[in-house]
Amino acid sequence: ARYILGAPIALYGINLGHLGFLAAGKEHEATEDIQAILKGKYSVQIHSVLEGRISRDGEETYTLYALNDLVLARGALARVLHVEVHLGDRLLNVLPADGVIVSTPTGSTAYALSAGGPIVPPHVHCMVIVPICAHTLYARPVLAGDKDVVTLVPRGDHRDLLLTQDGQLGYEILPGDKIEIALNLEKGVRVIHLPSRSYCDLLHEKLQWGKGIVTYEKE
Repeated sequence: ARYILGAPIALYGINLGHLGFLAAGKEHEATEDIQAILKGKYSVQIHSVLEGRISRDGEETYTLYALNDLVLARGALARVLHVEVHLGDRLLNVLPADGVIVSTPTGSTAYALSAGGPIVPPHVHCMVIVPICAHTLYARPVLAGDKDVVTLVPRGDHRDLLLTQDGQLGYEILPGDKIEIALNLEKGVRVIHLPSRSYCDLLHEKLQWGKGIVTYEKE
């Protein structure tokens, strides 16, 4: 999806794998879905992306975009990371944790969900800030608005920090680096939605939302 950021091209995903939350289409229904799309029986929803900027020694070194999330995390053998989380020009928290996830609504059903974050539908333009294994009882996920800027500043002299982009690309973060993250709607990804499949249907089908852990047999 990163290769078509902001392009006037709408995507329709057909799941050929396992979970495939973003791929609402089913292989055995692909022909019917394509016919419906060709007849114009669909809507297009823009999924906002994250724009991250890494600054080092006062100069911007990287600009990167993510459809799901940007994750600042420590190496496998590193000690607990202390990271400043700023919202705009205000310090929100200093988190002692293994890392911090900043997610889009699209990514709220991915890594952020596993770390205890909320499920956010894609039409709600916001960012989700989720600590990873925070060493405190008072760290909870926080939502930031579509006009906010989230800034992450790691404290200390950690030398094995990475900022990962959608879990695929990694950027080395050095002591003193600053990471600024904001929503970018102009580069959002256009996704086709069919009226026969709602967001609630996907939650029920893909994530088993609303189904109890304990099942009861009928008498």
